[in-house]
Amino acid sequence: MQPDSSHPDPAATKTSTLDRAMRHGPVDYEQAASLVGALCEKAARAHDEGLAYGDLSPANVTITQDLDLTITIEPLKGPLADIDHVSTDYIAPEVLAGGPCTPRSDVYSLARILYRLITGTTPEGESPPAPSSISKTPLVLDTIIKRATSVAPNDRISSAEKLANDLRQTAQTRPAIKGPEAPITPIRKSHEIAATPAQHREKSNPLIPWGIVTKTALALVLLALVATLASKFAGEDKDLPSRQAQASNQTRELTERPDPFAKTPAPRKSVPDRNPALRSKPAPRERLKDSLTRLKTALASGDRSELPPEAVRRNDSSYALWERTMTWKEAKAFAETHGAHLAILKDRKDREWAKDRFDMRYPAWLGAGKGANDQWYWLDGTGLPAGRSVGKAEDWHLALNEKGILMPANPERKCDVLLEWRDDGDNPGTEQAQLQRVKTLALSGDRSSLLRGEGLPIGTRSFEGSHFYAVRTSMISWGEALDFAATHGAYLAVPSNSQEHEWICSNFWDYLGTGEGLWIGGFRSGPEQPWRWTSGEAWHGAGLVQGGNPHPLFDRILLQGGGEPGEGRWTMVEGSRRKAPGILLEWTTPGRSTPVQNVRTFNSKTWLAAINRNTQQLVGSDLSSFAGSKRKLVGQYERELTKHIREAKSAFRSMIRRPGQDQAELRGSLEKLDVLEVSLKEATANGELLPSIAVDRVALQTTQKQAVAALEALEKKYDSKIKALQEDYRAQLETRASSLLEEGHIEKASELRNVLRPLKPDLKAFLRLLYPENADRAKLPWEPRKEQLEEP
Repeated sequence: MQPDSSHPDPAATKTSTLDRAMRHGPVDYEQAASLVGALCEKAARAHDEGLAYGDLSPANVTITQDLDLTITIEPLKGPLADIDHVSTDYIAPEVLAGGPCTPRSDVYSLARILYRLITGTTPEGESPPAPSSISKTPLVLDTIIKRATSVAPNDRISSAEKLANDLRQTAQTRPAIKGPEAPITPIRKSHEIAATPAQHREKSNPLIPWGIVTKTALALVLLALVATLASKFAGEDKDLPSRQAQASNQTRELTERPDPFAKTPAPRKSVPDRNPALRSKPAPRERLKDSLTRLKTALASGDRSELPPEAVRRNDSSYALWERTMTWKEAKAFAETHGAHLAILKDRKDREWAKDRFDMRYPAWLGAGKGANDQWYWLDGTGLPAGRSVGKAEDWHLALNEKGILMPANPERKCDVLLEWRDDGDNPGTEQAQLQRVKTLALSGDRSSLLRGEGLPIGTRSFEGSHFYAVRTSMISWGEALDFAATHGAYLAVPSNSQEHEWICSNFWDYLGTGEGLWIGGFRSGPEQPWRWTSGEAWHGAGLVQGGNPHPLFDRILLQGGGEPGEGRWTMVEGSRRKAPGILLEWTTPGRSTPVQNVRTFNSKTWLAAINRNTQQLVGSDLSSFAGSKRKLVGQYERELTKHIREAKSAFRSMIRRPGQDQAELRGSLEKLDVLEVSLKEATANGELLPSIAVDRVALQTTQKQAVAALEALEKKYDSKIKALQEDYRAQLETRASSLLEEGHIEKASELRNVLRPLKPDLKAFLRLLYPENADRAKLPWEPRKEQLEEP
């Protein structure tokens, strides 16, 4: 059969693709890390120039006999023009979707190549099995590969240089593995190195009788085995009397064996191996991942009869390092599901011990975080010394770094997890245990400590002397939430003002963003009754949706997310039916609350009718006064203009009787004056002025201009008066609506504001509102002025 010319035998060439070189199986993880680190350095050069490869894969990388790697494709900008199906499993998802090639997409490909090297299998799908579950590799490589192959590019390791640095810490040395063959031999295990053609010829030399030599060796082995068995049976009777003594010696040795968990274990006695030939190899120690899965139920129940083999005992606890990065919140939940809590290492020597004992390379979460007043606490309620591990404002939790030093970190940071199991099975770090300590303080009468923020759970936030904590619960009613708060020395939270409401929504968005909400202390005793706060503070509507009109049966307040991160709203619900999965507790210092006075009943319809009657009288009076003033002005206008018309007529008639005058022109002027006189009577009969005068007489034009100016001044005067009344009307309704809202009468305040809603800033709408049944009175007797009131 002819060999495939497209895939030449590596033994006959100087180089080979990495894909061909890996056909013999996985590679030692240290060598794999070193090889991929070298690839990272080569890819980084292209990244520095603003380019990326996009489709890096073992098929696109060659390797020489001296482990020198070469990328055979060219870097580019933008998306891939063509995707080779051979490389699909190594290309980042965003590149496969047609997106541009970026350095982070190359980080994805490099990590997938590392996976292939250390497992010997192609990484298929978005979440292939962890490398440590396939081959014996450090757990840290699982973490590196998982981060580097995240689906979202922003969640990956940021650059090829960073990936190379992480791998360099994992692979301490680069073994020099060489063989006489082409580049496949450096990747194969030492006992699998292929023979050279000369060695093949030596093994197949027909001059050496290899068959006879093999048969002779087998015969000698059988003779030795027969002699061994004969000697064993011959000495069996002699050994029989001493077997009982041997059994007792073995029992005594077991009882004298030192406790492996003792603080200062006694030195082990040297016991001779009685039968080295029959001694079996020790079983490999169970991995932490497997032991945690197996013991999860027992550990969670408090059973400490068996702990993971990798756990190390110190003082009254056992510790283990889980090398899987996660956030502090995820780490705390992970620990609790396995019966543990995040390690509490209060002394420096304990932290030094943990760092050395677990050979920490990366930071690991501890059981400490910020509580009330931004003070640091351990999960068991013990406070850290003031000023220790302050960090930044956004840092809320503590980790132990690779130098054994406490490191503040923000909630989005991901670290390894340092677990702790207490010998007594107690877990002081659970939310239930922390709240139980709060409840004990409250029931013992030491509520003053809680009001100072002492003993409150980690995660408590403080604002202007008040301390807030959100509790995730099963679905409970508002009444059950009220009882829960009371037994813990708190009450359902009350946002005292708009600033506090915004602060609460920003700090507890993790609980509000789901849309299910948290119970707070707003309530009312029944329909038409005012809304109140459980703390007795004055009511306000900072979190209510503007313009909302609640249902009469709604009587409780639920705090929910408002859509945008950090924004929230108060939702009115029916307390007898609605349940919620969380509570917002508040501990407030004495004297902070302002008790509200008893609120009298308010009939909005009666009050509004009285305001309308009073305003109608004022507006009607002004409109009547305007009408009278206008009638006088029009009457005077008519008299003066009639006088001037008649004087003009008399002058034209005199001119007609004189000889030498243009009779036609003069008679035309007389006709115009007659028409003007008729139009004047018609306009003034309707109470209006003439729009203009066509006769060019100074006296007539002067009278017209003076009358028009006087009417405009009159309209402007009364326009301002009506506007002032409109503004006063609006102010009365707004003031009363705000007062009702502060008193908790949300529906009544909404009714008054609804009255103003259709009221536009022009006087016509105002008159229609005041005189809905009197169309004549509702008409404005002048055109509205340009200067209008603004919307409130």
